[in-house]
Amino acid sequence: MKVVDFDGSMLDATFHVIPPEDGIISLDYESSGGSHRDAIARRNHQYREGLNVLFTRLRSMNAVITEIRIETGKARFLPAAEQRIVIPNREFPVSLASIANLDEFRQEISRYGREVGQQSAGSSKGGSSRRLRIFLTGVPTDRAALESQLAGRADEANAGGVAAAVNRVAGVSSGGQGFVVSHAVRKVIEEYAVAWAMRYYEGQGWTVHDVGATESFDLLCTRGGMAERHVEVKGTTGLGETVILTRNEVLHANEWHPNVDLFIVTEISIDGRESDEPEASGGRALVYKNWKPAQESLTAVNYEYVTNVGNEFSLAVWKQVD
Repeated sequence: MKVVDFDGSMLDATFHVIPPEDGIISLDYESSGGSHRDAIARRNHQYREGLNVLFTRLRSMNAVITEIRIETGKARFLPAAEQRIVIPNREFPVSLASIANLDEFRQEISRYGREVGQQSAGSSKGGSSRRLRIFLTGVPTDRAALESQLAGRADEANAGGVAAAVNRVAGVSSGGQGFVVSHAVRKVIEEYAVAWAMRYYEGQGWTVHDVGATESFDLLCTRGGMAERHVEVKGTTGLGETVILTRNEVLHANEWHPNVDLFIVTEISIDGRESDEPEASGGRALVYKNWKPAQESLTAVNYEYVTNVGNEFSLAVWKQVD
């Protein structure tokens, strides 16, 4: 099952839940391989991002990691005791609620996981993105339910969470189940994507204004003698297969077509997710010229319900309570 990031994008990171053994459930997190030059052979290239997301969701459940094993390459033939990752100055079981910086914890796992299965100090170490078996307590033991929760889906957020997700002003926290990206991470993703789009259009000879704080689109581009161009900008750590649009963004794109572009920066890497000053890097920019949202490509993620409170109809169906 693929991991869905907190912004709703699907990451190239795969895991599945293994049914309980001796009462302890576990996750199988697949290794990363291939290179950017070989798109066919490349797999799970967002290994690091996906593991951070899983740890964040597990922490929200107050999960405890009893042990982590390496189950890839030569290590998969070793006895269980020799597959275990040993991290100096960190004893297992580990309560994720006690981990202040999950990204540092993930780095420790990668660093010391490389040493598993090496027979001597002179042996070449394994890769830093190896297949992991993560044993857990304190989580639901229903395999399907746990997989769904950890993978992340649109229904994991309540209406407030969905509203926050589609709000361009990143950082409005949600009251959902804790599966929301931090203010700092949303902000840095948004700013990174907008800055990339501005560089692109300025390079095309446009005068570019960031109007996202006041309009239903992000960039207003003008150039002498030409119709103004409006640009909707989206940034994501995923592949960009889906993006979240507000109702006003859709209405605006339809109204101003064909003078609207959709500019997406995908596969953004975030360092320091747990810090107050995360950093964005990498990514790939895609632009859809003369964009008009196709109705068949739109899926509702939220509804506005007319309650009729305040008019005569409400007297027949609503009863005031103390």
